Amino acid sequence: MSRIAETLPWLEDHWQALRRARSEGRLPHALLFEGPAGMGKRALARHLVQSLLCQSPTGSSDACGHCAACRHVEAGTHPDALELVPEEGKALIRVDQVREFCAGLGLSSETPDGIRTALVHPAEAMNVAAANSLLKTLEEPAPGRIIILVTERAGALLPTIRSRCQRLRFAPPAAESILDWLVDRSGQPAEKVLPVLRLAGGAPLAALQALDDETLAERDGVFERWVDLARGRENPMALAADWMQADPVQRLGWMNGWLEDLVRLALAPGSEVKNVDRQPILEKMARHFPPDALLELRDRVLEAMRLSSTGVNLQLLLENLLIDWSRMRGGS
Repeated sequence: MSRIAETLPWLEDHWQALRRARSEGRLPHALLFEGPAGMGKRALARHLVQSLLCQSPTGSSDACGHCAACRHVEAGTHPDALELVPEEGKALIRVDQVREFCAGLGLSSETPDGIRTALVHPAEAMNVAAANSLLKTLEEPAPGRIIILVTERAGALLPTIRSRCQRLRFAPPAAESILDWLVDRSGQPAEKVLPVLRLAGGAPLAALQALDDETLAERDGVFERWVDLARGRENPMALAADWMQADPVQRLGWMNGWLEDLVRLALAPGSEVKNVDRQPILEKMARHFPPDALLELRDRVLEAMRLSSTGVNLQLLLENLLIDWSRMRGGS
């Protein structure tokens, strides 16, 4: 069993595919790890980087986890393990960052095999200029260079970026295959884990985070105020400001889930929903909303989530969304 299987077992098949490609000399110079949040994409990318740079790999090409190279990768200090991320407090990866990053990638490796790795995340944070700056390196990398792009929204990347990478898609595993893992890690009973896993769209790490009591309580509070807004008991401007002070994208994700369930229930009362803990109130609300209006608002929420990493005025988007939600006046 690989080290990744011991910690994130649903990634074992992906790891074995990468291991085989490497052992057969087929590992591409550019990889695109794509899939929803909470799947462990970055963890697998770093595991691959560690295995490529490890000084004492196992017989199955797994990283030993103990040598100096492995420790440096884990600490983020290995000179041949580069990472490109937005600067602190920024949403975008700037073109100047990409140019400096590509120059560093072209420097000589300190490893005996001449390997130098690069991890870019979230890849969708690159604007057009930054992405175009990365293209030449993707097209003509120096020997021994492995570039891994990680994204939750592959469609937001330039087609020319996507076409130059071998894509590895991360889909949520079957619930029964990870139930014991979630029960063990969270300390919560299976009957509590399963509804939360559904809320998380089947993503194990997102579910594990959501099982934290503080996160669940926070979501409950956000939902109650969101419902009060539809009843005319909340101020949309004040609520938007509060969302901006916390994690606005997380709250947009919750809103997207609630709207999806309302659409299902408005079209087919009694349908199965993700937010099973909120089904009774959502069923009552669904009777007061036209499905077309719910779908239109949900599409705008998804667009706001997509634009959140582009430097857009997110507070203005939130204000408009919540104002329109308040005007729908579904009540319950």
